[in-house]
Amino acid sequence: TAQGLTELTGVMQAVASSIVAPPPPQAPVSSPTPRYSVLMTTTLHGYNNLTFGVNEQNAFVEAIAILGECETTDVQVVRVVDSSAHLQAMAVNVSYTVSYANMSVASTGARTLDAAVIGGSLHAQLTAQGLTELTGVMQAVASSIVAPPPPQAPVSSPTPRYSVLMTTTLHGYNNLTFGINEQDAFVEAIAILGECETTDIQVTGVVDSSTQLNTVRECKLHTVTVRRPSSKRITDEIVYGNNSKNFLFCNFVWQGLRIIRQQF
Repeated sequence: TAQGLTELTGVMQAVASSIVAPPPPQAPVSSPTPRYSVLMTTTLHGYNNLTFGVNEQNAFVEAIAILGECETTDVQVVRVVDSSAHLQAMAVNVSYTVSYANMSVASTGARTLDAAVIGGSLHAQLTAQGLTELTGVMQAVASSIVAPPPPQAPVSSPTPRYSVLMTTTLHGYNNLTFGINEQDAFVEAIAILGECETTDIQVTGVVDSSTQLNTVRECKLHTVTVRRPSSKRITDEIVYGNNSKNFLFCNFVWQGLRIIRQQF
């Protein structure tokens, strides 16, 4: 009544209060180990972007993994284009990355692969892997090393909260007359009596009471564990950081509502 619900003629406990514990905290998701990447572009004579297909790329990856002393899953072909520097002959530029666990190993791998391209080891290994049309191997772009991005700070989980679920019957209103303003007033009253913030309360349903159809207008309010949205839709929640305060709150709210009713 003090919040402006002047049509209120009675307050009843429709459903006894209950307490819902928060869900157990989820285990943090571990981030993948950061890795250093060697970027390279190699020109292969005897192929173009049409003839250097999936099988040829798989053979290329196998050769790089052997020479770079890494797993095939550490090698990724990122681009295959015809070589503009060799328009008079069939050649293709293959851009690829090779990932390593740290900078030291990546530096060694880059030097090894550069030497394999320039010295002929890559040509021999590609031929052994089945690239029989290969007529030459050249270094199109010198190798470079890319450091991994800095690790992201872990995202802290919200503090678990206990929720009190309640249903109250208000005599003197129905689901049409108990609108946004009345719901906001109800939330204010519950926040005062429950010693919590209005953002901790959410009204989740306003319906005519089926048990009081022969009396004056009224409605029920059901509380659940959902945050109050900014649109002020019909929602109301009561949440606490620990379980013991919930029991004190339940008795306090009902005594307070009775006092308000008596004063009115």
